Amino acid sequence: MSAIAVYEVVRRGRAISAASLRFNGYVERLEANGIPFDKRRVGIATEWHQSDGAVAMMCL
Repeated sequence: MSAIAVYEVVRRGRAISAASLRFNGYVERLEANGIPFDKRRVGIATEWHQSDGAVAMMCL
């Protein structure tokens, strides 16, 4: 089984819209394919930059 991970960007307690759309799409596709959501596969980033996403993925 291949691993799929996602990161969500949160700023001041609110998800940034593009990130939240991707995150919601990720969760919806998992559900549509009968794959349980695993919060251990979600990294949190505080900014919407490539380096922040890389750090979030390394923390998984």
